[in-house]
Parts: sequence; C-alpha cells; structure tokens
Amino acid sequence: PQHFATAQVIIPPPSIREAFEATTMPLRDQIACSDLTCDRLAALRDYLLPKLLSGEVRVASVERAIS
Repeated sequence: PQHFATAQVIIPPPSIREAFEATTMPLRDQIACSDLTCDRLAALRDYLLPKLLSGEVRVASVERAIS
C-alpha cells in the first residue's frame, strides 16, 4: 500500500477514456449476461441432477417439457 501512494499514474485525456469505454462497455455487458446465464444454468443443474439420479424425473419427460 505504501508504494501505491507514491506511484506515478498516467491519466489519459477524456477523449481516449470515452473511446475506451465505448469499446469495452459492450464486452462488459456480455460478461455480466454470461455470468447470469451461468448462475441460472448451475442452479438448474443443481435442482435437476438429484431428481434425475434418483429416477424422480426421467430424461424423456424433461426433453418433452423443454421442446
């Protein structure tokens, strides 16, 4: 921490910062969307896997439900 207080940092002009934001914001939005999708898929897996392994739910019935 003591080194950060004395470190020199180059701050780009606003036009470069804005161009960087315009380029990277869609990528960050996609990452956030992918993270949400991963969380939902993991929750679905955690819900279904025990039911599939116990035979409570059969694969054929799941396939019919999602098609």
